[in-house]
Amino acid sequence: MTPEYWDERFHTNLRHMFFAIQSVAPEMIKAGAGSIINIGSNSWWETGGGFAAYATSKSAVHGLTRTMARELGKNRIRVNTIVPG
Repeated sequence: MTPEYWDERFHTNLRHMFFAIQSVAPEMIKAGAGSIINIGSNSWWETGGGFAAYATSKSAVHGLTRTMARELGKNRIRVNTIVPG
């Protein structure tokens, strides 16, 4: 695995979620409520191998969701992750 591949996985699977939340949260706070839904994966809690960068980036989605739920919940903004499969 190269550093470029690692970075590309995080860019593809996580980066946009953070910046989308950052973009919409102020208007949701003004509105007094909102809902944000992230797309996760069960890959990081299964025992399969061979995709460390993908699994790690998807586990970070879970962490981002929990962090943003804690930060934005006081403003009646729900933040959840849907895990297909």
